[in-house]
Amino acid sequence: MWNGSLLPEDKALAEALGLKKRVRFLGAWRVVAELLVGAQVFVLASKWEGLPLSILEAMRARLTMVATDVVGVREAVEEERTGFLVPRGDEEALRERLARLLQDTALRLYMGTSGRRRYEEAFTLYNMLEGVYRVYEEVLDSGTPT
Repeated sequence: MWNGSLLPEDKALAEALGLKKRVRFLGAWRVVAELLVGAQVFVLASKWEGLPLSILEAMRARLTMVATDVVGVREAVEEERTGFLVPRGDEEALRERLARLLQDTALRLYMGTSGRRRYEEAFTLYNMLEGVYRVYEEVLDSGTPT
């Protein structure tokens, strides 16, 4: 569990980069939906992931996203429909896509709405349970011993 030990360094870096007024360190939140309500875009710049819940929460909140093109993320984000995928470690691509979203309100709203639709079609609890159930049915119906 994160203990906040890097927080003073992170705050100092934000100040050194002139971002003190634009970056907020909010600490732990139990209800993420409340935090996302005030956001315009969502960024996930991970080196690796499973299927990150943060992406699904952002889609549920109608947030357009820029995320690294890693396993798990690429299964959720549809390039140029629900957000942008950038190569891992490519800071310039991330910066360019983020700037594009911040400058184009119509694109941001389109992708955010598309992301919410994708969330509802594929990632609600009911839909995910249905998918698992179908896999079990297929395996059992195939007659192949496991």
